[in-house]
Order: sequence, then structure tokens, then C-alpha cells
Amino acid sequence: MTTSCAWYVWQPRRFGNSKCKPRNAREIRNHKREAPNPKADLWETFELRISSFLCISSLAFRISLSDRVMTELNRGRLILVRHGESEGNRDRTFTQHVDVALTERGIAQARTAGEIVAKRFRVSRLIASPYARAYRTAELIGEVLGLEVEIEPALREQSFGVFAGQPYESLLSGAAYHEGPRWNWRPSDGESLIDVYERAVPALERIAEESIGQDVVIVSHGGVMLALCAFAGGGWERQTVTPNAGIVAIEHDGVTFGPPARVEE
Repeated sequence: MTTSCAWYVWQPRRFGNSKCKPRNAREIRNHKREAPNPKADLWETFELRISSFLCISSLAFRISLSDRVMTELNRGRLILVRHGESEGNRDRTFTQHVDVALTERGIAQARTAGEIVAKRFRVSRLIASPYARAYRTAELIGEVLGLEVEIEPALREQSFGVFAGQPYESLLSGAAYHEGPRWNWRPSDGESLIDVYERAVPALERIAEESIGQDVVIVSHGGVMLALCAFAGGGWERQTVTPNAGIVAIEHDGVTFGPPARVEE
């Protein structure tokens, strides 16, 4: 009777003793291929686990990248621009009517603002207050960008009521101006900054919702921009009046708004 061991075959001899005898070379090679190899099995298991990990990591990366791409696609920017210097700004008086024109300096400021915007953004819409100084600023920007101007009535400037036509310094003589926060002050027959906020912010939100993933220029006034920046910036305390033809950008996704950021040349 013949029994086998791993590399030899057991064969009884005539004199009762036995010895393991090697198989032929071909059988040994075949047996080597069939013999269990713990190191090889361990390596295959390791490779399988690594492969699975890489597949899962790759899938997670693709999902994460897709989310980031979608976020970038959904992110738009509202580019707020104050009108160029007006005759009222030059004379330091509150405007008496809506048709106050730009000065020569204001025209040059508006064109420069258009060039800055053209370099920094890809603008798809151009919206302005109906007041002449803001609308004309938007027209000059539109000449650079190749866009027509849309009018948004809610972006009109704060009404200063009885102070219309008066010097800026005349406010200092009014006791009510010094009572409480500046944004709560309402001149007789006029508006407070809170009033401006309540009509201008819904317009901003509507424009943002209509323009997801786009850059939109909005040309308005010092008081309006103050209110819009207070909305995006989460409060009035740190907001300052934007200079003539100054530019402020606000990122958004149609629902949430980032903090206002000044845009420099």
C-alpha cells in the first residue's frame, strides 16, 4: 500500500525499512503550484482589501467633488455699485429731486467702475435704481459690459424729507438725529434706514433667487447699499457708507448670503 507526504511518496522496501522518494520533476512542479501558500493567501487578502478601500475612496471623492462643483455652480455674486459723484455730492446737499445729474468726475468714476467689474466678474445682468444719477452710472457701466439696464424701483435712495435741498451739516442741528442709532432716525416726511432696509432687502433676495450662479451688478445709492450690507453682514454697527462709484461684492447661493466685501481696482 502506498501513502504520500508533501514532497515525497512513501514506499515500503523489501527489508522492512522505508524511505520518502522524490516524485519526478514535472509532478513536483505541479505539486508546488497546488500546494497551499499562506503568504500568498495573505497578500491576496491584503490586495483585495486595498482595492475595496480605493474603490470606496474614489467613489467618496467623486461624490465630494460633484458636491463642490454643484456648490460652485450655484454660487452667484451680487455686485453692488454706488453711483458716481452727483451734483448733490459735489455741493454737499441732500438732493431735492430724482433727476440730479452726474458731474464730469462722476462720469469718469462710473466708467472706471465698469472697467473694474469687467476685469473681475462675468456679469449677466445690470440693474439700477430709477434715479438719474444711479441709472446714468449703470448706463456707463453697461457700455463697458455690453448690457442693457433693468430698473428696480425698490433701490431708490432714502428720502430725507424736510432736509431735501439742505446742506449735509443741517442734520447736526436736529435733536432727533442724535437720539438712538443712526439707522432708526427718520426725518419728518422722510424715511429711516430701517424703512430703506424693509423695501430694498426683499428686492435683493428676489434678484439673488432669479440669478443663482450668475454675477449681477446692482447700481444704487449710499443709504441703500448701507442697508443691503447690514443685511448681508448681519448688523449695522460695522457698516460704513460706500464712496461714490465704490464696489461691494456679496456671494450667495440664492438663499444664504456671504459678508459684503469691498472690491478694489
